[in-house]
Amino acid sequence: MANMHTPKSELAVVKHSRAVYDELQARSDNGVFAGSFVSIFDDLNVSKNYYKAVRDLLTRAGCVRYDPHPGLPSTILLIHPLRDTDLQELAREDLTATTREDTLREYGERLARLEAQSEQGISGSQLKSILKNFEDRIAKLESQQGES
Repeated sequence: MANMHTPKSELAVVKHSRAVYDELQARSDNGVFAGSFVSIFDDLNVSKNYYKAVRDLLTRAGCVRYDPHPGLPSTILLIHPLRDTDLQELAREDLTATTREDTLREYGERLARLEAQSEQGISGSQLKSILKNFEDRIAKLESQQGES
């Protein structure tokens, strides 16, 4: 089995991704693995519950190109091991996407609550002030996104 080089604080999916990549590399022929991707998980005693997360992480980080063939051995081109810089870049992408979605969802929920409250007695000037605050905060977030 491959040598695992992960600190204890590392997330399980990252730890498993590194171990799977190392094992793929050990079993590859000139950087190409042809075989059962699932068997790697079995041999490393990694739960198949991590299969999709590991495959997606290695693919999104540009570590592998995965060409599955249902019923046939998988072909996986090994490009480079998972690097900390890959994780940092993916974290930035994920954080940006999550933040935008969460922010929009949060604003929608808050706006719905405000509209319900306005029907129960919030004055028009209070609602305008609250909406102005939202607009200012949205503009600030958008300008921060433009800078990064």
